[in-house]
Amino acid sequence: MQQKCLCQLVCSFVNNDYSALPQYGKRLGAKLHFSTESKDTEVVSSGWNDGDYICMQCLRGEVSVKDEFAGKKTRCKKCNARVRESGIEPATIGKPAFLIDWLLRTDAVPEPTDSMIGDDPKAVEDALLASLQERDGKAKLPRFAYTLRKVATKASVPQLLKLAGRDAPEYEQTRMLLTRLDPSVDGFTFAMVDFRQSTQGSGLADAFGELSNFRFDPERKAELNAAIAIPMKDDSFFALNSTPEAAKVLGTWGDEKVMQRLMAILANPKSQNAERVLAIRAACYRDDPKVAASIAKWVLQEQEAVVDALAQMTKSAEIVATNLLAEKDARARSAGAQVLAIVGTRKCIPALTRASKDLRDPAAAEEAEAALAGVNARLPAATQPAK
Repeated sequence: MQQKCLCQLVCSFVNNDYSALPQYGKRLGAKLHFSTESKDTEVVSSGWNDGDYICMQCLRGEVSVKDEFAGKKTRCKKCNARVRESGIEPATIGKPAFLIDWLLRTDAVPEPTDSMIGDDPKAVEDALLASLQERDGKAKLPRFAYTLRKVATKASVPQLLKLAGRDAPEYEQTRMLLTRLDPSVDGFTFAMVDFRQSTQGSGLADAFGELSNFRFDPERKAELNAAIAIPMKDDSFFALNSTPEAAKVLGTWGDEKVMQRLMAILANPKSQNAERVLAIRAACYRDDPKVAASIAKWVLQEQEAVVDALAQMTKSAEIVATNLLAEKDARARSAGAQVLAIVGTRKCIPALTRASKDLRDPAAAEEAEAALAGVNARLPAATQPAK
């Protein structure tokens, strides 16, 4: 039956008789596809409708199939655009399924008109979000961006946040849309998105770098620690993220569970160098005498990190650094003097005076003498010791 209809349809075209076109076309369930050579702007036209197609440029004008097969220049009757090929049934225009299909297939910049979106933008929003949940959702985002700006509501925010990571195409546009939909979405929100979506290595290091730029906010501390708890389950987490930025985030934002892990590393004589340095740099944000003592224990193995950490602790560091001046190892005495040069007060002057006269190691004695001069310079003139 279909073969007979097709033959009759072709014979009609040969005889320039187009009266049977709608009849046979509908019987065949036809969706004609044609193209023409032209230097004019070409646009897609859509499906079967009694011998005419709907212009996909303006979605209002009709294009006659009869004119096309008669060899006439086929143009939209509304916008005068040149037709390239046909495709979608006009009855589907304004429905979400049509819109998504068009957004993914059109060669033009995917900026649909209001008539394509239809009178139910919520249905379009739901359909777009459902499509974005599919496996290739991130790849679709650039083609959906314009439409989302027109139909998305605050209800879209949780879904769109998952697609706002730095690895998503045109993520900056998505972030701009999110901040417009929900004013509470800010830079920290996006930094958390990047952190959750990162893996061990450079991705997580970059995420720590982002988070280190934000001022501590106690209301967001729980959110960050919940995110940290996931990668922290890996025993190599601290060794693989031994950067100053990670140390700042863990030390400033970390809860008691994070602190316990840091102290466990400092207490472990077999800890790795990288994780030990991270623990020293992070733990020093907790200005506590016990923490200072745990850090100072590694002065011979990690002298630079220990000196920097103790110098940051100020209150708790002076006693620990003063005790280092009495150590047999000159490296420990030198480290103690370097710390006191920064945090020392009048209390450490007697110990520095003795260390500056310790001839067992001239270099360490010079460090103590320089530290003593620094402490005296910080004291008010009336309280400085007599020379």
